[in-house]
Amino acid sequence: MKVKDAVKKTRILVVDDEETIRNTFQKCIESHFPEYEISFAANGAEGIDAFGAEPYDVVILDLKMPVMDGRRTFHEMEMICEDRDLDMPKVIICTGYMPSDEERDLVKNHASCNLLLKPVNAETLAAAIKNALS
Repeated sequence: MKVKDAVKKTRILVVDDEETIRNTFQKCIESHFPEYEISFAANGAEGIDAFGAEPYDVVILDLKMPVMDGRRTFHEMEMICEDRDLDMPKVIICTGYMPSDEERDLVKNHASCNLLLKPVNAETLAAAIKNALS
């Protein structure tokens, strides 16, 4: 019997310090994309640990978090990708605060980024994920 090649699952990492947001995003992703694998981190440092351990196709990243903010987390992810000669995954920056000019420039200057302002409804998040993967 031949062993079939493993099908690569689409992997999403959600990095947000608010548990209710992580739970809401999980429900949205699971309902719209039940075949996707989802991982979670409660702050940027945990997000970097997860990102450094396994590759992700999409990262949903909050900007304002304790321990390590989203902007620094994004730059750490870039360095990991550069060191490992990997493409940067698509990043959906999702924030409840008005982004600073520097944060808006981060999105504008990186083709891998998209910005969503909270609160984000399920359809908007699902569309951003679908767009990131197309």
